[in-house]
Amino acid sequence: MSQRIGFTGPFSDVNFGDYAMLVNNYLDIAPDEAVLYAADSAFLHKVVDHYLSDSSPEVRPVDLRTGATEGLDLTDASLTPADALPMFTDPQALLDSVAALDVLVVNGGGYINGLWASPHRAPQLMQILGPVYAARRVGTPIVFTANGYGPFGAYEDFFFALLNDLPGVALHTRDDVYSPAHLRRLGVASERIQQVPDDLYFLSPGVPQARETDLPSEYVVIESYAPVEELAANLDTITRFVQTMRDVHGHAVVFLPLNLGRGGTDQAAFLAERVPDLHVVDIETHGFLPIETAAAVIGGASLVVSMRYHAAVLAIQLEVPVVSALRPVLGSRQYYHSKTYGLLAKALGPDIDQSLFLQNGMYEALDEVSSSFGALTSSQGRVIRSRKTGHDVTLKLERDALIRQIRGV
Repeated sequence: MSQRIGFTGPFSDVNFGDYAMLVNNYLDIAPDEAVLYAADSAFLHKVVDHYLSDSSPEVRPVDLRTGATEGLDLTDASLTPADALPMFTDPQALLDSVAALDVLVVNGGGYINGLWASPHRAPQLMQILGPVYAARRVGTPIVFTANGYGPFGAYEDFFFALLNDLPGVALHTRDDVYSPAHLRRLGVASERIQQVPDDLYFLSPGVPQARETDLPSEYVVIESYAPVEELAANLDTITRFVQTMRDVHGHAVVFLPLNLGRGGTDQAAFLAERVPDLHVVDIETHGFLPIETAAAVIGGASLVVSMRYHAAVLAIQLEVPVVSALRPVLGSRQYYHSKTYGLLAKALGPDIDQSLFLQNGMYEALDEVSSSFGALTSSQGRVIRSRKTGHDVTLKLERDALIRQIRGV
């Protein structure tokens, strides 16, 4: 019998991890028919055309009424489905679309938290949640894939109402450290909290293979989405890093943007003009960073230094040493620490030496790598090789069980 599956999540964003997780899940689930609920359908069509054109999923915009989110303050309101649905341009059409699904997949990511509920992101969060509210209203089964949860901060009441109004719905968490603790603070029953690896941790066999031929023979990868002004203020540190890696360690440095515009390609263009011998991966010609390109570039590196979580996900899965630079979000590094340490704990064990993998800032990370490159890569390599295979067995079983659950609903 043909199965119709809907997907909602942050995958309309030009951020690599968000759309890559959708593609990876879609290729593993292989739905007979699919609806992708999109905040930005124009960008999503680019991804669909590249990866999913053979299956021709429906891309359905989820649009908010003009002015619907003006003054929206998620610290004050606990939205019910009846409250939320009138915010959309055609609530009945959304209800009808979701009612025709066999299951709604709430795709993985790090958006169920206080950062995404804050005023500048709340409209996009509501576009993601629109199909969830509709599914609750019409009784369509809901499956959350590998999400990160919390911290919720001032928005605990909002998420309390959202997640506790989904009785019996399993909340799959991509870490077993902070996310379960945040969910228990909201009163979510323990039996609803289930463990799975990140949606991108095991690349689907359906993802194309690529080999990047324009790269140096030996190189390290760096990535930064720090504002250009910040990069300018630390240009000496970045330049010194490139020179030291070349002259002392015999490695080129490759900048890999994981985002278009201000989150990556702007930074790449700025540094390419000012840092001699820095190699930059071009993703603007393609319109986004292909998964296969990211895997080839990261997989061929001796080390990755990155501010973005999904660079670390690919590095660990491909057994490449990685240093994650934890950038403050809303005045705290806890947001990135939670999910990056959660990844390390799941893939390598909770007793992992965090100092090998985590640094409090990008420029501190570059200095650390410059001064101890050989020792760092050797130590990380031993840890990854000795621990990863055993943990992967359990993680793959969890991933396969999740895919079967979605297919079997």
